[in-house]
Parts: sequence; C-alpha cells; structure tokens
Amino acid sequence: MEIVIERGRTVLFDELPPRSIALDGYVLGPRIDAEGERYSFDHHGDCVRHATRSTAEQVHDAIAMGLRPEGLSVRVNDIDLDTALAVWLLCHRERSQEPLVNRLVQCAGLLDAH
Repeated sequence: MEIVIERGRTVLFDELPPRSIALDGYVLGPRIDAEGERYSFDHHGDCVRHATRSTAEQVHDAIAMGLRPEGLSVRVNDIDLDTALAVWLLCHRERSQEPLVNRLVQCAGLLDAH
C-alpha cells in the first residue's frame, strides 16, 4: 500500500485515480466507486457533518464489510488522530475487529465529531 501525503490538497472525486483511497478531506464527502476501486472516506464536506461518522469509523466499517486495501494508494492532505487511525486500520486490517481497537475507533470518532 502506498501512502501519498499532499498537505492542504483537495481534489474532486472524479480526479481521484483508480485504485485509490482518499481520507479526511482529500476529497470532500464520502463516495465509493467499486468498479474503479476509488473510495473517499470523509466527514468534512458535501455531507451532513453531525450525521456522518468520522473517517476512521468509515474505514473501520468498510474493512468489516470486505475492503481489502492491499495494492491501493492512500491519499491524505493532513495528519490528525482521525487520519492516522484510518491509515493504521488500512495497514493492519487483520486487527481491526479487536475489542481494544473497536473502542479506540469509537472514542476517536466521538472526539473528532466535537
């Protein structure tokens, strides 16, 4: 998995390359293109902020539903708790359902929402 950090950059979902995961504002709003393997996990723009779960929670759910990030590029434009945890989950998906990890994702989501 390749991690690309471009501080402050935001792109449209249509500009996201195939086989890419955009995290926490790199693309505004949550979006999925399963055919092109393009994913945006975001809760900052183009969504209802108080009803949209944090980036790490979205990634956690996607992994539980079968997302396999191996071979995909991950794109971020800032590093904070939510983004760092989302990247960790993508790198360690086999540990994503451990009770302590579940609790960390839940607590980080609550912190990030406020």
